[in-house]
Amino acid sequence: MGVMDERANFRSGYVRRVVDEDLDVLLAALPAIHLDGPRAVGKTETALQRAKTVHRLNRPEVRAIAEADADVLLAGPSPVLLDEWQRVPALWDAVKTAVDADSAGGQYLLTGSSPARCTHSGAGRLTALRMRPLTLPERGVTTPSVSLADLLGGTRTGVSGDCALRLADYTDLILASGLPGLQHLSGRPLGAQLDGYLTRIVDADMEEAGLKVRRPGTLRAWLRAYAAATATTCSWDKIRN
Repeated sequence: MGVMDERANFRSGYVRRVVDEDLDVLLAALPAIHLDGPRAVGKTETALQRAKTVHRLNRPEVRAIAEADADVLLAGPSPVLLDEWQRVPALWDAVKTAVDADSAGGQYLLTGSSPARCTHSGAGRLTALRMRPLTLPERGVTTPSVSLADLLGGTRTGVSGDCALRLADYTDLILASGLPGLQHLSGRPLGAQLDGYLTRIVDADMEEAGLKVRRPGTLRAWLRAYAAATATTCSWDKIRN
């Protein structure tokens, strides 16, 4: 069996993420944590591993309750998960007010977009924790062999590590993306899903975030240029032009 055949199976159950290490420590001490990150990066699944009360704001009936009285959704066994909270912005201030009254740890988990600029930042009440796409160890294709903590602590002096991945393997992993829900796909089905992901960003997500896209074709062209410039020294002005 090759290295690439040993990928983690994200359809058979939850696969522990790097961010879980931080959540184990932070949620026990902090009253409210906002899991932020790209669409489909796994925010909801990670939050569900800890939540005891779940409110999904993408459901019209739940959203209607929150719009009528946001405080109603804060009740229940904690942690309380407010999934897609940004659909009812009043929830952000409701959580802030609740934390002002009781700052005990482990009360609220929020998943979704960052708050709008006109909203209270949440500083001192809601702690933001960024979720990123899957690392190679999270995908199950390699094991970390160099520890930054060991290097800085002086317990290890060498910086070389062992990895069985080849250039072609790295290329396949980059093209597959780091989205958990796409790890089982390859070829044309994977390409179709990724194309749909980008279309959703341009046609829906930007507008949901309050940004009107007047020329979708121009935005798609910018995304292509930005992707092509990844990991290069290309200037911002050149990408924009």
